Amino acid sequence: MRDNRHLVAFGGLALALLLGGVISSFVSIRSIDRLIGDLQVTASAVDRAELCLSNLLDAETAVRGYVISGDRTFLQPYERVINHTRADCLAVASLTEQAGNTTGMMGLDQLVSEKIGRLTALVDMRRSGNITGANAQVVTGVGKGLMDKIRLQIGDYIRGKQDAIFAKQADIKLFMKDFIVLMVSMSGLVLLLALAFVWLLVRDIRHQLADQANINTQLALDLQLRTNENLSLVNTSLLASEENLDVTLNSIGDGVISTDVHGLVRRLNRTAEHLTGWRGEEAIGRPVAEIFCIVNKATRMPAIIPVADTLKSGSVTGLANHTVLISRDGSEHDIADSCAPIRSRDNLVVGAVLVFRDVTAEYKLQQTLTDTAARVQAVLTTAADGIVTFYAKGGVIESANTATLTMFGYTETDIIGQSFSLLVPELGDDLHDGSLEYYVASHAGKASGLGREVTGRRHDGSAFPMEIAVNEFAIGGERFFTAMMRDNTIRKQVEAERTALDLALQNKSHEFEEATKLAEKANLAKSDFLSNMSHELRTPLGAILGFAQLLESATPPPSVAQTRSIGQILNAGWYLLDLINEI
Repeated sequence: MRDNRHLVAFGGLALALLLGGVISSFVSIRSIDRLIGDLQVTASAVDRAELCLSNLLDAETAVRGYVISGDRTFLQPYERVINHTRADCLAVASLTEQAGNTTGMMGLDQLVSEKIGRLTALVDMRRSGNITGANAQVVTGVGKGLMDKIRLQIGDYIRGKQDAIFAKQADIKLFMKDFIVLMVSMSGLVLLLALAFVWLLVRDIRHQLADQANINTQLALDLQLRTNENLSLVNTSLLASEENLDVTLNSIGDGVISTDVHGLVRRLNRTAEHLTGWRGEEAIGRPVAEIFCIVNKATRMPAIIPVADTLKSGSVTGLANHTVLISRDGSEHDIADSCAPIRSRDNLVVGAVLVFRDVTAEYKLQQTLTDTAARVQAVLTTAADGIVTFYAKGGVIESANTATLTMFGYTETDIIGQSFSLLVPELGDDLHDGSLEYYVASHAGKASGLGREVTGRRHDGSAFPMEIAVNEFAIGGERFFTAMMRDNTIRKQVEAERTALDLALQNKSHEFEEATKLAEKANLAKSDFLSNMSHELRTPLGAILGFAQLLESATPPPSVAQTRSIGQILNAGWYLLDLINEI
């Protein structure tokens, strides 16, 4: 009975140890499942954040292309993603709360809403034909600032989540090690207990001990089998997590290179492979300087790779501006962004992740915008007409070109910040109302370069006539007016001289008409006189010639002396008739 009591006590102890091992195994498996679930939630949040950023970048590129070209086909990516972007960002926040982190994406919804609002405003301005306002909206750089804030917040969030993924993977590996040690220990303990139990049974009841040993051995084998199955499931989950991480990195539009603590490459995503020209299997294990070859764009001197500084200082290090990445095949890409440390659970720097992107197209667009602004400034500087920009509310002058300063006799510091009524006093009441519709140039006025006539006042107090045409535009929600002015003093003088000349010409024309009438009257009198004179002279002359001819042909014929006299009469008469005909 005593030996049986020891056997029962020993069996109870073995059962308690076995039950404790099973409970520990169950707790370990549940912890591993929980870590894997957290890892999946974190990876899903990273996917959502990257999708949100990618959609915003697509929408911003589409809107800029539409503003510059006016081609509506550029808006297809914008219209396709703009309605889902905010929902993706809200989904990120929801996943963040599920993961127990309520501060990672604070303020992102507001930034995204503001960014979407600005993109929508740009599209509306371009659709309404306000190209100048849309370009001015782009030049301000406010949209780029919002995008940089969103990119920075999402980038910090993604890097934080990636650190969390690495930490959770490390926790899973640690749990797996502990679980394996526990399983091996439990297997050894169970085996020892089984051997001891068999030894006791052999000593007490040989046949029963043999049967019990077989039963315990089978239980141990079953437990080992279940343990092996659980280990296989954990390994499968780890492989799935690794695949998810690869998919996540490859779906990022930016290039990503991770290194170990010695600066040797551990991983490249597809974008990094494309930009560097190195395949992942070729680059892994090589120094990052050999893969990531960068130079200064201006000097062509090798640039410092920030990985070493990040590994040394443990802080985020940014790349210098105007950095060019030289690919393995010799092609070049303008790049930007930064390098961040990878930390272990003990907050030790165990590597670095280099995130970079191709900004060649952005630099070209920025250069185009800079050149356009320079051309506009050159036009304003060389324009012969005065051009003034002032706020719609209050009429405070914001800018004035050189022609305006020359026209009114002010310096730039004299009028900037002053009311526009200082130059055109009669606009004072309209400026307070914020409406200058009467002075807005009509379509005909714009075509001819003319506007409304007003009176300007120079710095010395003298007034002069001028023409003004006003147009309204908005920048950043603030209304502005642009006034184009032309000094009409010389034109008014020329018009007055032309009026006086026209009056003098009219007077001379009247005198000429009177002289013409007198000349015509005299000519008519002359014609009447000649007609009457010809008639009066021909009547007696006809009688003289007729009777002379009768005398010449009379019977009997005239004498010689008479013939001679009649001949003289006829010659003189015919001569006189020729004179009358000539007159």
